Amino acid sequence: MNTGGQLMKRSLKVLLVIGMIGLLALGLFGCGANGNNDNKIPVETDFTLQDLDGKDVSLSDYHGKKVLLVFWSTGCGWCLKELPLLNELSDKKLKDVVILAACTSSDKDAIKKVIKEKIGSNKFVIIQDSEGKISNKYNVSGFPTNIFIDRQGKESSRIGGYDENIDSYIKKLNDIL
Repeated sequence: MNTGGQLMKRSLKVLLVIGMIGLLALGLFGCGANGNNDNKIPVETDFTLQDLDGKDVSLSDYHGKKVLLVFWSTGCGWCLKELPLLNELSDKKLKDVVILAACTSSDKDAIKKVIKEKIGSNKFVIIQDSEGKISNKYNVSGFPTNIFIDRQGKESSRIGGYDENIDSYIKKLNDIL
């Protein structure tokens, strides 16, 4: 005979198991903000955005080169920490590598101010994705997100979140065909 107490205990056990499965799934497929998200989501999408001088920049402009496409925002602390790393990567003069930094902020003057304060001048291309059209196409869910694009314009891998180890960026760029 089932009493109300036994039924409640069984219900709590079921809820506990469901909760544990949910936490496990979150751990396995989480938000990717730990810098180790290597999801290989194939994205074949050209885009055209404007740089800070109003010039059109398209992904197809760099066909045949490796592209590090960085999504960032002026209000993101981790993004601001990553800016000097992007300049350092640019200094490495990696063969056939282009860095495109797509800022989601809409205020060009604020972007220029942040660049000046954080790194003096940028050695990479900054483009504006203020409407989020490109970040949505690439399923960007947090900042910064670094997407490594192969010579054919397809996503090779990504790093979700800030990774202070420049060697991990260089390795991923060198591994792209």
